[in-house]
Amino acid sequence: DSIGCLIIDEVHERDVYTDFLLLLLREAMANGRMPHLKIVLMSATLKAEDFAQYFRKINGDTALKPVHIPGRMFAVEDYYWEDACEWVSFCPAEKGKGKGKGKKGGGDRGGGDMTDKIEAAYQAIAKDNSVKRKPGKERCNEYCEKTLKACALWKENEVYLDLVEELILYFHKVEPKGDGAILVFLPGWGDISKCYIRLFQSGENFKLITLHSLMTPEQQHEAFERPPPGMRKVVLSTNIAEASVTIDDIVYVI
Repeated sequence: DSIGCLIIDEVHERDVYTDFLLLLLREAMANGRMPHLKIVLMSATLKAEDFAQYFRKINGDTALKPVHIPGRMFAVEDYYWEDACEWVSFCPAEKGKGKGKGKKGGGDRGGGDMTDKIEAAYQAIAKDNSVKRKPGKERCNEYCEKTLKACALWKENEVYLDLVEELILYFHKVEPKGDGAILVFLPGWGDISKCYIRLFQSGENFKLITLHSLMTPEQQHEAFERPPPGMRKVVLSTNIAEASVTIDDIVYVI
């Protein structure tokens, strides 16, 4: 009875705990328990109508009317693996060969099997018209053979820290979209630590910040602070920066 309103944020995440909580709340309120309680479901990307239908049984079988609150939207341009590889001339090393930026990781076609894979990568890009800025038939001709080879060698579950480091240095020095902070999403603390060490050893003027769920709120607050003059803020984060916080000076996201 001491709780008058329950606010559940980021309900679009649809994790098992949130879904189970919504089920318990719906059934309890449908059975006449907690009639005083108000429930507020929030999300920036929510399919509100789905949840309105889900809770209609506690509203006299009438669908609830979602409340839309307009917010500030930022223009976002999407770029992909092939674009990143083209910018920094990156190609993953073939098994048993050298690193991505070196000669052994480079652009020699080498062997009929790789030739077929490069051709398949070219055709895959040509058929992809999901990129808003340019259809696939035009995009595929923008990439060099080394980039197409990078597409052929790409592995979904691989974390290419070499490429991440090269991209950060590229954004820092070239500034294709102007000055601003860089946010990097990484799978977990192990990759965050490795990337942190790489960037620290680069000698560039980076203000490096790590962000993950094990940090205290006080430690997380550092991610929102502006860097000192002449320094570039780089935030290395798990998906906590996607679901739980908004850092307003981010210009580049990897």
